[in-house]
Amino acid sequence: SGGQMIIKEMSTEHPRSTWYIEKHWAAIVEVLKASKEALESVPTDNTSLPFPFTQAHQQLKKAITQLEEIV
Repeated sequence: SGGQMIIKEMSTEHPRSTWYIEKHWAAIVEVLKASKEALESVPTDNTSLPFPFTQAHQQLKKAITQLEEIV
């Protein structure tokens, strides 16, 4: 994935930081997974939900998809 390439580039520029970079990258991936699972558990077919909620839900889904492409 793109994440491994980014880690490699950063490690080359900052060799002493490799361990920290990998550790924090793993944390980012875990947060992303948890966020996606939480979003998917929200019932979006409920027509009584207010528009700002459904709009925010759609924007979050889009943002997570973009982040997944990077990671």
